Amino acid sequence: MLVVCLLLACLFAQDTIRYDKLTLLDGQVITGQIEQEAGDYVMIRVIRAGGKVNFVRRVAKQHIAKREFVDLPQRREQTPPEDAVPSVEAEAEAEAKVIEDKPAYLASIFNEWEIRNVEETARRLLKLTSRLTATEVQQLDKAAEQHVGSTLAQFAARVNLEYSRIRSGQGFFRLYFLTHFTLRETHELLSEAFRQAFDAKIACRGHRPAGEHCDRVDTISQWIQRPNDYDGQGDHALEFSKQLTRTMGMARELVRLRHTLHLNKELIIELNSQRQHLRELLAGVNQRKSQAGRRPR
Repeated sequence: MLVVCLLLACLFAQDTIRYDKLTLLDGQVITGQIEQEAGDYVMIRVIRAGGKVNFVRRVAKQHIAKREFVDLPQRREQTPPEDAVPSVEAEAEAEAKVIEDKPAYLASIFNEWEIRNVEETARRLLKLTSRLTATEVQQLDKAAEQHVGSTLAQFAARVNLEYSRIRSGQGFFRLYFLTHFTLRETHELLSEAFRQAFDAKIACRGHRPAGEHCDRVDTISQWIQRPNDYDGQGDHALEFSKQLTRTMGMARELVRLRHTLHLNKELIIELNSQRQHLRELLAGVNQRKSQAGRRPR
């Protein structure tokens, strides 16, 4: 009986492998194998799709809430753990192996962009840029400069930002298809979009009862330093609230980018201060919305 138990234990051990499991402060779970650990970060090889796709990711220690070990099936046909959410970057890297003629593939991307098929353009760029050599980047940069007047990374960042705007709609803004290839370019474009959001004109929209007029136009900059003085109501308060929500989403993504790029901490502190002002203004706007909703008609 003892021999049988030992044999079963050995078989089970051969079918599993021990991984590191990191739980981040935002609730995200990363499963893989830590390959390097420095003073303020770890490099972990992330395992996806039952081991078929993996890539190395840098994680700041200050973002880690818990570290533990977990034994997972070693066989590829095994179902991956629930926390192994597929990574768009990792999947694209695997698919990129099948692109033989990359200049021709880039030409097809330009065609999709010209007809304003933003989502397909973003998906193809993700697939193309996930696995490029330095020589290929130089070659494709020339084609990009000729067709869209920018480098390939700048073009990809612009497309991804446009797709993120469309996908986020009227809700909380977030970035999609973000990869290391476009981190700095995305940060530059999003920083500019964030600055412009403060001066964007916010007007009344939608249907209003007969006889009710709303020609008011405001900006976030007008009220950011005096959130309790905001006196808009009705449609205007609703539109103002939407713009604030989108802008707060941009701020959150900028903080994430600046941490990833290890930019000056003073920039992050300043951005967090702006986020707090936005929260206070949103609270004031929402209060006006609720007061307007309680008024008798």
